[in-house]
Amino acid sequence: MGLNAQIGICRRTVAVRIWLVFAALAAVHMVFCCTVGASAGAVYRGLVEKLSIGVPQSQVLAWGGEPVLRVPTPHGYEWLVYSGTEGEYVQVAAANGRVVGFYTKREGFSYAGVAVGDTAVGARNPTLMDRVSVQYAGASVEIAPADGTADWIYLYAQEGGSVPTLVHFFIDRMDGSRITAIMVMELPKALASGYHSYEMQWRGQRPSLESEPITGQKQTRADQATARQLFYLANASRSRHGLEPLRWDETAAAAARAHSQDMVAHGFFSHKSETRGQPWDRADEAGLEYATLGENIAMGSADAITAHHGWMNSPGHRSSILSRRFDAMGAGSAESTALTQVFLESLP
Repeated sequence: MGLNAQIGICRRTVAVRIWLVFAALAAVHMVFCCTVGASAGAVYRGLVEKLSIGVPQSQVLAWGGEPVLRVPTPHGYEWLVYSGTEGEYVQVAAANGRVVGFYTKREGFSYAGVAVGDTAVGARNPTLMDRVSVQYAGASVEIAPADGTADWIYLYAQEGGSVPTLVHFFIDRMDGSRITAIMVMELPKALASGYHSYEMQWRGQRPSLESEPITGQKQTRADQATARQLFYLANASRSRHGLEPLRWDETAAAAARAHSQDMVAHGFFSHKSETRGQPWDRADEAGLEYATLGENIAMGSADAITAHHGWMNSPGHRSSILSRRFDAMGAGSAESTALTQVFLESLP
């Protein structure tokens, strides 16, 4: 997964721009804002306490209501996003009318004896693993987090039943190595993202795991929803750290989306575009007005969740997500793999 970040200060009153490289590490994008009613927290709690693999999707909707966002993915499932009050957050992965996975940032939520809020040092033995071995479809597979994520993702494999389960524990190395989120996923759906997410070694005949690629309007919807998904993830992290939520800026989102599409179309990964210039050039082209502007980019992320946690474990990207200076953002995705995030400090 490629990552990069940049932040700049524009002092328009003296017509001078000072740009500072903030980091050259992680990346992702985020997007969209939605007001959630006062009862959303209670609905969220009722949902997360009941979730399990195999539950009918109709039951999830009965428990939690219509999600704030539906995110098509290229991996054979759809994310249903529930974003409650006070940073509470859950995503439910659904395929063929049933739950195949879920992800939550809820403080205290526990799985296999490990809870969100635990420290990795205290919880590691015996659940948190650097790599796991699982039997599936007559073969054995050894799985480890992909290069670049191994220091902030731990795995746990749960066998039994018709399909094994792969559990991800996401670590925040910059907050005492605390576990900040847990994702539980049926093994074949988890592995559908392939080597974007994992290093895998198979013994025996490797089963077919990849889903049919999404194209056309479905890909467009997936990119739009991925950007919004990252917005919710970012604001959930801001809430956990006692910060005000960012508001969605459509002009910044259009600029971010255009840069993601540019990177895919011309096969590059950089803040500088040969055709559209530097971030400040593109901001001017889009008509953005700002006091300070920051940009994060990512390439090759398996999904918004992985990208977000990569950012949160990178000093520069984390600083943008948790900055008290920024009050708005927009984001864009292209082909579910090139991500751009634009942060703004509004003019007085």
